Amino acid sequence: MRRSAIRYLVVLIPVIALGVWAAAITLPHTFNDGDVLQADALNQNFAALVDAVEGALTPPLTLSALGTKALEVQGQGSGVSNATLRSLNNGGGIPAWFEQTASGSSDTALGLKQSGTGPLVKAFGPNGGAEEVHIAGNGTIYLFKPGATNFNDFNIRLDNSNGVVTAATFSTSSDAALKGGFERVDGPALLDALASVEIGRWHFLDAPDVVHLGPTAQDFRAAFGLGADSRRISTVDADGVALAAIQALHRQNVELQERIEALEQRLAAADGTP
Repeated sequence: MRRSAIRYLVVLIPVIALGVWAAAITLPHTFNDGDVLQADALNQNFAALVDAVEGALTPPLTLSALGTKALEVQGQGSGVSNATLRSLNNGGGIPAWFEQTASGSSDTALGLKQSGTGPLVKAFGPNGGAEEVHIAGNGTIYLFKPGATNFNDFNIRLDNSNGVVTAATFSTSSDAALKGGFERVDGPALLDALASVEIGRWHFLDAPDVVHLGPTAQDFRAAFGLGADSRRISTVDADGVALAAIQALHRQNVELQERIEALEQRLAAADGTP
């Protein structure tokens, strides 16, 4: 047996054990129990293995699954943030791409699982290498300010433990070019509908210590017919009702002021007061 074949044997044994490429390799010779091994036949088989492995390692690398996994990487991590697996692209483009062509409800393009106590995802940007996106193990999402140094330096937090979204402000799409079906609002009718809505103090069942003030979505929907369903109140609809009610009250106030001024003038004329 050639010395080069022995050298490749050391490399190929773990490769074959992985079961990644073995099914795609056709060996020129096969052997049965009791056969006398010929050096030339062995060398030709090893040469075929070497060609197959070296060809597979030439980019792009394609791994075909023999069973449920095409590739499994295990380790304690080293290098960047103790990473077990690192994909680095210094030439531009996308260093990693995951695509799923199946359409089943469980056919996920990328699955992540945190079995420990740490976060699910940490993403770092070019701003000094600071963490910019953080997804905790319970699903809470933090979008940090550039250069943030602690968990209070976030721009947005979506707390998955209680459903609370915290941010500096919210901008609702309200471009006229995105809207249609415009109708004028009957101010007095809206005020009557609003007066019929019960507004009280309450708390969510999973947060009894946090008190809120407002109507239920069912009452809001019944009174105004707004929104996608009767279980939620859209902020744009609540804002719209409040603004329309303010306008209606303003018009009523102007009309009352005009009536008061007219009555004052009549009284002054009756008394002879200038």
